[in-house]
Formats: sequence, structure tokens, C-alpha cells
Amino acid sequence: MDCLNLNNFNYDILLANINKAVLKKLIPRINSKGNLIIISGILITDYNDIENILNQNRFEIVEKLQKNEWMCLIARKN
Repeated sequence: MDCLNLNNFNYDILLANINKAVLKKLIPRINSKGNLIIISGILITDYNDIENILNQNRFEIVEKLQKNEWMCLIARKN
């Protein structure tokens, strides 16, 4: 199933291990305040782009984890 074909993202928690191009389209579809999104498998080189997308869509990064060139972000919708 293609996650971009879903219209309703009113879940308490979303877990995404997908690339930056998909995240750019997915994050703006998350509408409910207080939603938590856990994004893993982010390359360090993509971090600034993902952070900007989250900020533009009223998400606050609450935790960042890093291992080698990979990152995991936990963010909450404000």
C-alpha cells in the first residue's frame, strides 16, 4: 500500500522509515494536534531538510538519535 494514497492521518503515533521525498509529501497531511511521529532511517545529510519540513508543519522535534550516518527523529505536532 502506498502511504500517500491514504487521506486520513489522524493517528496518535506514526512510524516512518521512508525516504525524504516521501516524507516531504506525507508530513503536511498529518493534521491532528499532539500527534507523535517517529522518523527513522534519515541520512544525516537530509536532517536539515526534514527539520525544515517538520517546522513548516508545526512539529516540534522532541528527540534526536544518531548512529553513524543515520538519524531517528521524534516529533510532536503543535
